[in-house]
Amino acid sequence: MRELIIFIFILILIPLVTAIDDPLDCQYTEVETYQEFGSFLYFGDSDRYFGPQLNLSNFQGGYGNIDGGCKYSFIINNPFSEDLILNITYYVFMPANILHGEKKEEHNRQIEIERYSSAKVNGELGGIGGCSVLEDEISYDITEPYELTLKKGFILKNKTICKQCNGQSCKDDNEKCSFDSECGSGICSIAKYCAKTKVVPCIDGTKNCNDEICLIPSVKKNGEAYSCMWECESGLGNDDKVCKRAPPPWWVWVLFFVIMILIISISIYYSRRSKIDETRKKIMADMKKKQKEIIARTLEEQEGILSSTVHKKEHLESQIDKLTKDIETKNTELKKAKAEKGDLVKTRDDNKVLREHIAVIKRRLERDKENLEETRKKLEEERLTPYLNKQGHKVIRNEDGYEIFPDSRNLFHLWWWKIHHGPVKWGYQIHHKNRKKLDNRIENLEEIEKEEHEEMHGRRK
Repeated sequence: MRELIIFIFILILIPLVTAIDDPLDCQYTEVETYQEFGSFLYFGDSDRYFGPQLNLSNFQGGYGNIDGGCKYSFIINNPFSEDLILNITYYVFMPANILHGEKKEEHNRQIEIERYSSAKVNGELGGIGGCSVLEDEISYDITEPYELTLKKGFILKNKTICKQCNGQSCKDDNEKCSFDSECGSGICSIAKYCAKTKVVPCIDGTKNCNDEICLIPSVKKNGEAYSCMWECESGLGNDDKVCKRAPPPWWVWVLFFVIMILIISISIYYSRRSKIDETRKKIMADMKKKQKEIIARTLEEQEGILSSTVHKKEHLESQIDKLTKDIETKNTELKKAKAEKGDLVKTRDDNKVLREHIAVIKRRLERDKENLEETRKKLEEERLTPYLNKQGHKVIRNEDGYEIFPDSRNLFHLWWWKIHHGPVKWGYQIHHKNRKKLDNRIENLEEIEKEEHEEMHGRRK
């Protein structure tokens, strides 16, 4: 019986554990930011966050007797990439017994821990009885490589949750829906399932109606309202979008129109046959009369045009002769004037071209001067505009192209070296290995002698 109960308990526990370890069972997720309270490391006495607290583990307590005191120990882990020096304060507690009262002893130590390693803290408390380190009362301050303080506070953290729609998890694609707000994609398709586009293929025998909704065809009776005409059984509707009755078959209409055309044709033929000949004779007589009038009027117009053309030709010939004589006279005078004034005109034209060329050059120089001054102002403004460098600090550039702090005007790469390696030795300078003044990665900086540095940059006197 006992084994059966244990087996049933395991069967219940396994799905719960699996559900906890499984990832989110939803297609659409979002990041939620929340605050976590705890003990964290901060720079100095400020509220500037540095990182999580050191991991303290393997707390061991002992038991003291007449042969020796109570021994205790615990381990401090350094998860950072730099060696640490810290001052730690902890308390060892021994409860009261028949031989002595309650004991609580304070210990202060300075500990050095190499990067990515751990250090063991141990000791002995005099007395008889069990002892233990009070884990909740441990405090420490890190002094190297930075001054860090362990304090309690809030930090912001992110976690991934299922995307929320109307207070509950959004529906995944292909799940049934009624409104866009229910879907993680924000779109409830015309087929009434969540999708990434509004218009999707209709399913279950439905058809797309104006890219707005999927409807069943041929289900609406005569007089019922419709959205698309193919919903009507008859396939017909009116301007009010109401289904109407189907008309008679097409062949009935064809037969009706054929009969009507035959009747009308026969009636017209017999009623107008007698008038056709009379009308035709009258038309022929009118046409002959009008034809004679047109021919006579055309001949008169042609004679008038011919007479006018002859007169104009004679007048134009006399004008041409007069103009020819005037042109010959003017040409003679022009040749004489050109011979006298040719040199003067050429000199005046050359001077005019030269003055225009000089004016163009002056305008071009003025324009280049304005562009140069505008470029210089833009570069100076860009140089003095603060920005965040790749190390995450607000800087500007000095006239030599190095990054400096806007307020103190101190060189950023010297301060960055000091943060990682301490002050620059006397007689040395910091050099950019790849000679790029804005590449202040710590691995691109090196400490070399001043004479060597100035010689490399051609500044040695």
